[in-house]
Amino acid sequence: MTQLNFRIIIIPKSNEEPNLNIFKLYVQECGLVVQSLERVELKKAKQPALEEILEFIIDVKARSCTKSNKVDLYKNLIIHWNCVTKRIKGERPMLQLSHDECFLRKRVSCHSRLQLRNVSFGVQARLGEYIAYSTVYENSTANFIHDMKELKIVTSITRTPDFRSITIQEKSLTISYTKIRNIIVSIDNETFDLYLDLLHPPLFYEEITVEGSINNSWKFHRVLPFDVNIFIVGKSPLLRLNFPYINDFFLILSCLRYRCGKIPIHFIAMDVIHKLPSCIPPINFIHFGCTYMWTAIINRTYLIHEQSENIRNSQDKLVRYSLTNGDCLENVLSSIIFFIDSGRYLNYWDIIDKLYFHLISRHNNSFKSMSIPEKCRLIRRIVITPTRMMMFPPDLMCENRILRNFDSEFFLRVTFRDDDFLPMNLRMYEDTVFFEVVNKPMNSGIQIGERHYEILAWSSSQLREHGVSMYAKDSEGFTASDIRKWTEIDPRTTMNIPKCLARIGQCFSQTEETLDVPLNNIHVKFERDIEKGFSPMTFEPYTFSDGIGRISKDLVKKVSKTISRGQDCSAFQIRYGGCKGMLVTDPTLKDVDIVFRESMRKFDCEGIGHTKLEIVKKSSPIPLRLNRPFIAILHDMGVEPRIFLRMQEIMLQNLIDMLLEEEKGSRYLNSRTPFSAFKFKDLSRSGICLTIEPFFRTLLLSLQRYYIDIIKTKANVDIDPAYGRNMFGVLDETGILQYGQVFVQYSSDVSLGVTTPEDTNILTGTVMVTKFPCVHPGDVRKFQAVDIPQLHHIIDCIVFPQNGPRPHPDEMSGSDLDGDEYSVIWMPELIFKRENEVPAHYPMPDVTMFKNESFWLIY
Repeated sequence: MTQLNFRIIIIPKSNEEPNLNIFKLYVQECGLVVQSLERVELKKAKQPALEEILEFIIDVKARSCTKSNKVDLYKNLIIHWNCVTKRIKGERPMLQLSHDECFLRKRVSCHSRLQLRNVSFGVQARLGEYIAYSTVYENSTANFIHDMKELKIVTSITRTPDFRSITIQEKSLTISYTKIRNIIVSIDNETFDLYLDLLHPPLFYEEITVEGSINNSWKFHRVLPFDVNIFIVGKSPLLRLNFPYINDFFLILSCLRYRCGKIPIHFIAMDVIHKLPSCIPPINFIHFGCTYMWTAIINRTYLIHEQSENIRNSQDKLVRYSLTNGDCLENVLSSIIFFIDSGRYLNYWDIIDKLYFHLISRHNNSFKSMSIPEKCRLIRRIVITPTRMMMFPPDLMCENRILRNFDSEFFLRVTFRDDDFLPMNLRMYEDTVFFEVVNKPMNSGIQIGERHYEILAWSSSQLREHGVSMYAKDSEGFTASDIRKWTEIDPRTTMNIPKCLARIGQCFSQTEETLDVPLNNIHVKFERDIEKGFSPMTFEPYTFSDGIGRISKDLVKKVSKTISRGQDCSAFQIRYGGCKGMLVTDPTLKDVDIVFRESMRKFDCEGIGHTKLEIVKKSSPIPLRLNRPFIAILHDMGVEPRIFLRMQEIMLQNLIDMLLEEEKGSRYLNSRTPFSAFKFKDLSRSGICLTIEPFFRTLLLSLQRYYIDIIKTKANVDIDPAYGRNMFGVLDETGILQYGQVFVQYSSDVSLGVTTPEDTNILTGTVMVTKFPCVHPGDVRKFQAVDIPQLHHIIDCIVFPQNGPRPHPDEMSGSDLDGDEYSVIWMPELIFKRENEVPAHYPMPDVTMFKNESFWLIY
């Protein structure tokens, strides 16, 4: 007799315990002898009330008297299970196969040109009931490209553009196996239905002619969904592929499961109901958090609507919950978002009721607003894709000048992404995609409940992420336009719109607020920049002090008391009013607190809220890693490959040793994690074994996986902190350093993460310096490190001279001293032997005038 192992999943009715004997009969009708039926005990949920309404999972052990191989027995079980459960009305039990023994071991690279009857977009409201909102692409073909982990559905369209010739144009849907959450199969003697529960909608492509190409070649580019409504695609996570019966269906499933990470496959007799989606009337709760989260749910999926017998009554119930306790309901709806994204088989209305009454009845305070760390705010976030507007619960975000002076409740962070959450690329898309996804929300704003969010601005980091900040009219009547006026940036005095928005974005830099420094001659002074040499590109002198100023020792002591781990810092990257850049400690500065250079003043700003000194980053010992472009340049300049391979071997050995040796483990945790609350070395000395204790070992394993991954993908190889560091660049205010010289003093122990004046080293001899990203051999330069007693107060920074024909920072990737970090290396084996290459010139591009949104879109 052969033993079979599988599971049965059902969604229990509220307050009703399923009868295991019924499932025993179902298994027996499939020709098996039941050995045991046991409910799977799930891990204890954070909310005990959920235990009654989560999936009811039964572990089944059964025997077969047939002398067939196991795979054939499981195939027969699938067919019989479909027949036995098809007669059940209402919720049907679902068969789950997850063990390797259930599937074929044979592997093929692809299953191509499989004829499809049609493709449907819909949801599974109840187990065994599929609601198809749109059924399209008849007589298309499916290609399971297992080696590439990709499913491509191809449909051909015949066109006669000039009424004489016939053109066949191909369109396709592409699904990555990595985006498949669940696989469900419904099969009988005539039909093989494959249901794919997707994390993200399919990507739609269309063939276009490449102009100017030989033989009129074709390529695919991204388009909006064709032949089906965009909203149906975005809100229908379950894709149905309707095939005629396929003899090799089990081989297809075996290969698909293997390439999907061996996820379980579910089998159920599915009834298909064809209907159009109903419109859900919006709700404007008094509590905006509830309005936001409910909008997020109905934008996610049609499932919540289909699970309700009367959606209006269900929404009225939510309104009553909100009036009783809005914070509690907001917390519950946030949990529903999590469950929807997990792809679990649940009845969401039961969960809402159970969770809400659990929190209310027990006087549980977990629904209260989470404790927000100091100098942080909760900000709502939206991701807009071609088919969806994904709304997420509020996230923690470090403060900036705008958030400190305006109500963070009315802020919204918006990011534009493709449907697979990867960045959008203009070259891959049809123009209409950008118009629908980007232009509309940028020009018209976003309406959520009674709030209308308008574009405010963006920081440089948001721009790189294809994101913007939006603001709705707040309780005091302030709008996005009012905030821009508050920044005191006048577009009429700014060269162009992009530069104006970059200046506003300066107010969005995440900073720590410190002391109020009045903008007067007693505390603040402005000096002219140090200009020398001559640029052959601009025909103007070079600015040696571009972005660098000075700060008094007394003010540094006061500032250090207001910021975390700020003691003994030598330099600060700052924002102050309309100024940005670096301030380096100057012990000789007595008459004023701060000296700004004219190059630091980006715009005039003197109003209330703008005279606080804000710290972006402070100098500290920072480890250094190589990267692929830097390695390529060093190799071209004569550094032998064996040097890099040896460094990689040392790093890999250290990653192994940190799992075995306490001292190395504590050092890695101290220097490579942001958990300053844990003093790992003290924990280790107290008797807690970091390499064994489960939580800390998990941290070590995560670090190991991360660093091995960046070695493989980016060639990020550690440099021993005794031979290389990342440092802020500052200016020699004494004027002693000559062209070709630098001053470098660094803290001995990098693992502490703070400057240690009592334990430092001063470099002398040849050092190699570059600024990432480096793309030209001239970006990597050698200098002579010298000891200057007058500069001993500067630690963990590299000091450049103010003398010479051209600033050294400008020679390296055209950088300056407004907060750029430089890679400083004094490892003899890595320093190239030849002379420095001639540095490249990086002229400023001509100014082009743009409108606000046009600039963002072109970027």
